[in-house]
Amino acid sequence: MRITVEPVSRIMLDLDNIVNNFTMHAMRYLGCKLDEFPIEVGYDIVAAINLTHPTNRHWTPEQVWGTLGDDLWYHMPMSDFYQIILDYSVDIVGRDRVFICSALTENVHCTAGKLKWMQRNLPEWLQDQYVLTSRKFLLANSRTLLIDDYPGNTTAFEEAGGRAILVPQPWNLYNRYDTKSFVTPALNYLKNSQK
Repeated sequence: MRITVEPVSRIMLDLDNIVNNFTMHAMRYLGCKLDEFPIEVGYDIVAAINLTHPTNRHWTPEQVWGTLGDDLWYHMPMSDFYQIILDYSVDIVGRDRVFICSALTENVHCTAGKLKWMQRNLPEWLQDQYVLTSRKFLLANSRTLLIDDYPGNTTAFEEAGGRAILVPQPWNLYNRYDTKSFVTPALNYLKNSQK
């Protein structure tokens, strides 16, 4: 018996923490003093802010999302591994089959900030190839790969019939791995298996 896996024909890249460095930048923007994300809080930016902010103030989700201004997006840095992921993605499926996929937050500046950021920072060919949704699993099929840092997204995507790579970040179960060292072999394997 021979098992055949369909080749990947579309790749969805999460914007926050895959393409850019949202979480750490947002925490520093709010005044947190940190070199590393406190892994004990998991995927909870509000809890992380409450642990690392220099004041005794207790932040609520509404205060966190309400305080992030549109200038947050203007200075948002690219992730250290974005170019590697983008280059492999283009090699695997071609430019016209790579998309940015990002959830919106409760922040009033989020949508405009993300769109402006993409226009300033992404290659021209990628600037209008995006989907804004928190329900990424709706895009899943056996030939679509999601590259994301949030386990909830990758699990839901796979359960809906898609494929996913969970990129190591301090808030997920792969936090002990170096991101570049983890992602590069995974994408290289995928690239070579497409032939």
